[in-house]
Amino acid sequence: MPGRSGGTWDYWCAAAQYARRELGANWTDRFYVVRGRDMSVTTGRRSSVQFTLYPERAGITPKVGWLSLGFRPGESMSVQQGHGYCAQASAL
Repeated sequence: MPGRSGGTWDYWCAAAQYARRELGANWTDRFYVVRGRDMSVTTGRRSSVQFTLYPERAGITPKVGWLSLGFRPGESMSVQQGHGYCAQASAL
């Protein structure tokens, strides 16, 4: 999202879009935080979050309950929920 500040909802939106468009995820599939906001291990950018559709493969224990603003490993939402933040993020 060029020109954006990288707000919390932007990460969930982008991950949902990627899961849906590139990985063929269903709207009801959940995606999980693997690694919270930190320097990217692939691009070296200052801020990134790693997500997965398969928490078991990533060694992540899914968490239940509210999301934190800190992207804790195991937190998740459905692809549809994440995509819902795209409209919110673009309205800012």
